Amino acid sequence: MILPRRVFRDLLLGRATVRVVVASLPTEIAAQLSANTSDVWLARDYALKLRDRHNVGYENLRLVQAAIDHGHCLLGKADNHLEFIYFDDQNSNRPWLLVIKSARWGQEVWLVSLYRTHRQQIQSKLRRHRMLREHRG
Repeated sequence: MILPRRVFRDLLLGRATVRVVVASLPTEIAAQLSANTSDVWLARDYALKLRDRHNVGYENLRLVQAAIDHGHCLLGKADNHLEFIYFDDQNSNRPWLLVIKSARWGQEVWLVSLYRTHRQQIQSKLRRHRMLREHRG
């Protein structure tokens, strides 16, 4: 899903919208979350957190769909959370971790976090969480 740069900028600046769709879930992933929608939303407050805390900008949003489509998929801390581990070509020593959650009885799916992590954290997650799908190159 391609989000226009100006829409992301307007979201960060608080103009006109408080949330935007940043990805689309495949049917099997939506079913795992018991979601009635395939849209993955990003709220303004989380966009600001991603920018300020994790240094994630507009150019990194393309990774959300890539992580959903190709990354390891793990059951998250709660039944309504999924975590995706995605190895991009730019830095395989620092994979991306994406967290999404379903809310409002499956009517909404939200991007919770996206950040670069370390292999040690990934190994820990792979031991502790149930794998739903392997990384697809």
